[in-house]
Amino acid sequence: TASYGSTLSWPVGEGPGLGERAVTVVREVDVPRFERFAVALLKAPSPKH
Repeated sequence: TASYGSTLSWPVGEGPGLGERAVTVVREVDVPRFERFAVALLKAPSPKH
């Protein structure tokens, strides 16, 4: 069962047919790349409102 923080997924065409959408499942994270991305976001100026 799915709960907060959990996700159910099925191979294409094998879901229950309740309007499921295709998703990309990330199975591995490039940690150095992610860290560079996060630091760049944190250093960027705040958006103007």
